[in-house]
Amino acid sequence: MLARLCRWLRVLGCDAVVVPDHLPRSEILSAAAEAGKSGRIFLTRCQKVASSRNSAGVFWLTSDIIQEQLAHVMEHFGIRMESADVMSRCSRCGSAELAPVSHEEAAAAEEVTEHLLSKVSKFWQCGGCGKMFWIGPKSESAMQILRAVAETLPERCRGMCVDAKQQP
Repeated sequence: MLARLCRWLRVLGCDAVVVPDHLPRSEILSAAAEAGKSGRIFLTRCQKVASSRNSAGVFWLTSDIIQEQLAHVMEHFGIRMESADVMSRCSRCGSAELAPVSHEEAAAAEEVTEHLLSKVSKFWQCGGCGKMFWIGPKSESAMQILRAVAETLPERCRGMCVDAKQQP
């Protein structure tokens, strides 16, 4: 249920992992306990998980609206929107290995069409899962969403105003 939030946190440069919703409750509780032991934060929408006896490191999100979730997490944990961090991780797998690729390398990727090659000059590829990235309408609307979320946050979380043309 928090997979979208995880992707947005990755877009902000945060190391985030999704625990599948379909796991048995005991496995979810075990993952929450492991997160606490390893110094990680376990985000949940489930009040029972948040109030379990092994809930150290568990953060309960009450909203199901993604912009509110993102703003709540950013404000609570002091996550700043820094241009160097934004889009520095793969939104699919979380890898920080995004590398520029040539037009020829991009053309070999399944998801890159001839039309896209004619419109886009820069491509990046994730070293973890192989996903291709480029600056286009989706990345620009993502930046608009991040700016709108940042406007609701205290100054300490706003960071720099990010330009969508910089990198994936």
